[in-house]
Amino acid sequence: MTPRPVFAAVVALAVTAAVAGCGVRATGIAGAGGAPDAANPVARITVYLLNAQGRLVSVTRPGLPGRPYIALNQLAVRPVGSERRSGLRTEVPDAVESAHLAQDVRDGRTAGVDLVVMVNGRGAWTRAALAQLACTAAGVPGIAGVILSPWYRYRPPGRLTTRVVAIVDGTRKLTCDEFKDLR
Repeated sequence: MTPRPVFAAVVALAVTAAVAGCGVRATGIAGAGGAPDAANPVARITVYLLNAQGRLVSVTRPGLPGRPYIALNQLAVRPVGSERRSGLRTEVPDAVESAHLAQDVRDGRTAGVDLVVMVNGRGAWTRAALAQLACTAAGVPGIAGVILSPWYRYRPPGRLTTRVVAIVDGTRKLTCDEFKDLR
């Protein structure tokens, strides 16, 4: 045999083996169920920004499931493209680094729940910034009002801890209703 017929025989044998499928039977399309679905839907948060006239405007942004306090972190984030094009802005002076719950325990009993907000810097909070905070916090489940007060302790230079208290007995609470003139 010359090389050409040997090559042809090898190719024919390979094609026959491929077509035979090595004993695998032909099947139809196997059903695998419906399309994939995310286990956790995207959470939505409401943040209050200011328009060109200084009025509060609610905007909805994507959040994180189980993290409703991220709305407060979003107050210091510059408005995104569509918000900027609409003339929206924020007056919250500093980057909010974190927001989390901390129980206030007195005499072995829970006296309330504090919403602790860590901010970077020592910027002044204008009335409009306080309105943004109060109205954004009002959209967080379980928060009826807030108190913003400086809470100094040792931190690296340029760092300030601001304490936002959700419920305080005998202390005036800051609520979104107090800023009706900005709505």
